[in-house]
Amino acid sequence: MTTSTTMAYRLRPRWVERTRCLTEDRPGDLTRLRRVLAAARSSEVLVLDGTSRVDKLATALLARTRRGPEVLVVDCSWKLGPGLPVALATRAGVRAMAGPRTTFVALTREGRDQFHRVHRVDGDRVVNVPWHHGLTPDDVAAGTSGSAGSAGGEGVAHSESSEGGADGEREIRHDGPVFSGGRTARDYRPLLGCAADLPAGTEVVIATIPGGLPADVPVPANVHVRTEVDPAAFRRDLRRACVVVVALEHRDDCAPGIMVLLDAMALGKLTVVTDTLGVREHVEQGVTGFVVPAGDVVALGETLRWCLDPAHAAEVAAVRQAARATARSAYSPEGHVQALLQQVDRALERARARRGQSSRAVPNTSS
Repeated sequence: MTTSTTMAYRLRPRWVERTRCLTEDRPGDLTRLRRVLAAARSSEVLVLDGTSRVDKLATALLARTRRGPEVLVVDCSWKLGPGLPVALATRAGVRAMAGPRTTFVALTREGRDQFHRVHRVDGDRVVNVPWHHGLTPDDVAAGTSGSAGSAGGEGVAHSESSEGGADGEREIRHDGPVFSGGRTARDYRPLLGCAADLPAGTEVVIATIPGGLPADVPVPANVHVRTEVDPAAFRRDLRRACVVVVALEHRDDCAPGIMVLLDAMALGKLTVVTDTLGVREHVEQGVTGFVVPAGDVVALGETLRWCLDPAHAAEVAAVRQAARATARSAYSPEGHVQALLQQVDRALERARARRGQSSRAVPNTSS
C-alpha cells in the first residue's frame, strides 16, 4: 500500500480501496503516533488529520528527516489567538511542520490563500479541497414528505451521524426552535441580543460548552442553553430546527463552522451565518441562505424575523430547496474524496520523481 492515512472515510469505497487506515480501531495517542511513524517507512504518501495534535506532531517529526513520504495535512484551520502566546505557538507549529514534503490542505479557497500569506508557506504547498456535508448515502436517497413549519418546509431526511432509533428520532422537521450550536470560534452575543425581540413564542436553543456564552450578556427567557456534551441532542435539535444560526466570530486566520453550515444546508435548513473567512464560498446571499455581518445584533434580528414571518413561506421554501441541492451536489462526501485523491495522486508523482532523482544521484560502482 503506497498511501496510509488517519482519515477514516469508512463509507467511501474509493478511499478505502486506495488507502490503508491506521486508526480504524481508534487507538490512543501513543499508539497512533507509533503507527504513523512506522507507516512513514513503508508509504509513499501519508494523509493526516490536521485537527489531531498527534498527527501534527508526527508531521513535524517527519519534516525534520532527510527522507520520507509526502505528507498531506487535511484541515489547516488553526487559530492565531486569542492572545499572543497562542499566535506564537501556532506559527511555530506551522514552521515545524512545513518541511519540503509537507502539503497543507485548506477546506476553503480563502483559507488557502490566507494560510499562504500568514504563514509564508510556498503557494504550491497549500491546496484547497472543499469539505463535505455529513449525510450518509441512505440519507441522501431517502424520500421526503410534507412537514408543517412556522417558516415553510419540505420534508423528511436523516442525518449521517444518526445512530438509529425510532423514526421520530431521525425525522427532519422545520417547526422546532431557532437553533445555534458549536464551540469553536463562536460568538453568541448577537443572537442573545436579538432573541427577545423575535416573534412571540419563538424558542431559541444554543448548544455550546461551559463558558461558551459571554458572561456579561443576559440570557433572555426564550433562550434555552445546553452546555452538556450531548451529540445526540445536538443532532436532534439540528434536525427539527426552523432556522439554524451559525454564530461565528469574525476571523481572518481560519474558517470555522463549515461542517455545521454544510450539514444544515444539506438537511434543507434555512441557514443564517456570520460573514467570515470562507462563508461566501458556500452561501449565496438570499439564494441558499443568509449572511449577516459579524457582531451585528440589528442585522441578525431583522434577518431572523424575516425568516420566521409566515408571509415569506414560499421564498423560505425556495431557499431551503436551493441550499439542500447545492450542499448535496457541490459538497458531497464523494466529491471531497475525489478531490483529496487527486491531491494524493499528485503527491505520489512527487514522491516517485524524488525517488528517481535520488537513485540517479547515486553512482553505480558495481563494476
